[in-house]
Amino acid sequence: MRVVFAFSMVVSLALGAAACSSATKPIPCSGACSCTDTACTCQSGGTCTFGDGGGATPPSNVSISCSSKNICSGSCSTNCDFSCDGQSTCGSADGGLISVGTNSTVSCAGTSACNLLAGAGSTLDCKGGSDCTLELESGATANCTGNSVCDVTCKPADGGSSDAGCALTCDGSSTCSCAGNCDLTCQHGNPTTCDGGVRRCGSC
Repeated sequence: MRVVFAFSMVVSLALGAAACSSATKPIPCSGACSCTDTACTCQSGGTCTFGDGGGATPPSNVSISCSSKNICSGSCSTNCDFSCDGQSTCGSADGGLISVGTNSTVSCAGTSACNLLAGAGSTLDCKGGSDCTLELESGATANCTGNSVCDVTCKPADGGSSDAGCALTCDGSSTCSCAGNCDLTCQHGNPTTCDGGVRRCGSC
């Protein structure tokens, strides 16, 4: 009986260890965060920092939401779905840019403020009276609509020398400028080239 009991205990411990080792960790986040292994939400009125800040690779294939008067910072990697809404502040000049990786999707809406760096192939929507300062790597595109303000800088991907440029489309109600190798489309008239090569929809 003792041998059987001991064997059962060993099997149980082994199975428990296997279950723990195979568990998937939630997305690293500090502050008022509610996270799973694929999605993270900053609670209403909360401040959240995504990623561990320790130099580890940011999570990829995840969705992150700051949707109600949040203050958010941090980063995610490839195929990230990032939403900033409801009068939130996502990234700042003092606290650093929110950074999303290649082929990501970003929405900045609801009179929010977004200070953000997006990797190559990403798509960004700045809408609903939001204020967006964006650094876009080659192949990234942005749309500025609904009385929003967009200040875009195009830059080579990963700091390299090859620069295919980025694109910004601006509707008639928004205020847009674009620096670098930028394809700027103004829905009500042609863009104007100003000092330093910055292009604007409207006068300089």
